[in-house]
Amino acid sequence: MRPIDCPGPADLLAALNRCWLNHLADPRGSFLSAAELAGRAVAVDAPALHGWARLVQGLAGYRFQAAADTRRVFADALASLNACGDSRGARLARLGEPIALLREARRAEALSWFEALQPSFQADPADPDAFFVYHGLAVCAIYAGRIDEALTQFGRLFKLTEQPELKGFARAIVCVNVQPLLLPLEEYSLALHFSSEAEPILAPYPHHPLHVIVQSHRISSLLRLARRSEAQALLEVLLPRARLEPMAAQAVLINATELFIELRDFDRARLLLAESRLHARAPSEYAHCDWAEGALARAEGRPDEALVLLREACAKLDRVREANTTVRSLVFRDMAELLGERGQASESARWQVAYDLEIEALTEARTRARRIWSHWSGLSAYSF
Repeated sequence: MRPIDCPGPADLLAALNRCWLNHLADPRGSFLSAAELAGRAVAVDAPALHGWARLVQGLAGYRFQAAADTRRVFADALASLNACGDSRGARLARLGEPIALLREARRAEALSWFEALQPSFQADPADPDAFFVYHGLAVCAIYAGRIDEALTQFGRLFKLTEQPELKGFARAIVCVNVQPLLLPLEEYSLALHFSSEAEPILAPYPHHPLHVIVQSHRISSLLRLARRSEAQALLEVLLPRARLEPMAAQAVLINATELFIELRDFDRARLLLAESRLHARAPSEYAHCDWAEGALARAEGRPDEALVLLREACAKLDRVREANTTVRSLVFRDMAELLGERGQASESARWQVAYDLEIEALTEARTRARRIWSHWSGLSAYSF
């Protein structure tokens, strides 16, 4: 990160820069330190320093704060920085609203905000501050189904994180967050590659929530590659920790549900599914739960219940088309199979067509992905 330069006592500015430069790696510690520095800045009448401290507090704390608290912290930062004429800080503080929207899983609204803010970061695309808006755009584009846009933003992020200011934890964040794009594209080996790149960067920070997220993505890849024993060994270690991480718990629990259905441990699968539903926030996450419950019902010989649950999953996916091709293809495939088993040939054929179209779209997306990815020099190690 580019250091903060604003008026204020030298010792407070130095302490604030330590928080700023470390807030990605140590969000809780930086959050607490920045909150203290914000109070000290008010006491010595240093409004710009106060605004930056509140900004760092917001960026460090949004993962474990309620969205309303995040908004309040960023609004305070923006007011102070605007009053001081600090354009750099104010530009970053405006990211508070889309960050809060992401926390609420309101991804389409967040994307609109990030798009509106992007021009203010485009004057110098190599500016390390641009990391925040490019990353927000990339994550939102994944969930909006805009694969080309997501790949373009991740390409920028990989180039950006080659700079000394962003090597390290920012690089690990990109490696972790590109994986939800790669998994629906069925690029499981590449996703595992990025897990392997992120893990040594994260190793010095064992309590960081990204540890759970990167392992969750690793489990997803292992399941799709039918490496069940590896996935199970990792899950048994990860589950206790995952339950404490709200941004990763649902993904880990639904993966565990799927694994134990495949292992025919239905009682454990049922318990994990109930937990997964408690952590679901987005439509595709609820649909994934419906699909898993349908798979469980089908495995236990309850096809009528399975069909009802699959129809519920379809209804949820129809309300908002997120880019979770994995869930859509699972639901459409199972609808076609189950209806075929029940002798409902015409309806089964319709769902088979829907499944085939999903796979065709996936194939086309993978082709475009490879073309876009190849445009970014220096990324040969990450080629599709």
